[in-house]
Amino acid sequence: MMSCEQVAAIVRDHDQGTLPGRARLGVRLHLMMCGACRRYLRQLRAAMRLTQAAAQPEAGPSTAVEDAALAAFRTRRDPP
Repeated sequence: MMSCEQVAAIVRDHDQGTLPGRARLGVRLHLMMCGACRRYLRQLRAAMRLTQAAAQPEAGPSTAVEDAALAAFRTRRDPP
C-alpha cells in the first residue's frame, strides 16, 4: 500500500485524472483506509476552489468567495 507521503505527492494528479491505472488504484485504496489523507484531499480541493474564485477579476469580496471559505471551514470541522 502507498504511504501518506507518496499519496500527498501525487494526489493532485489523481484529482485531475492524469494518473495511470495502477497509481490511481493505489491512491484510491489508500484514501479508503486513511482519514488523514481524505481530509488532506478535501482541504486541497477547498484551497483550489478558493484560489480559482479569488483569481477571477470580478470576484473581489463576493459571496462566492465567502461561500467557498465557509464550506472549507465546515468541511474541516466535520469528521470524515
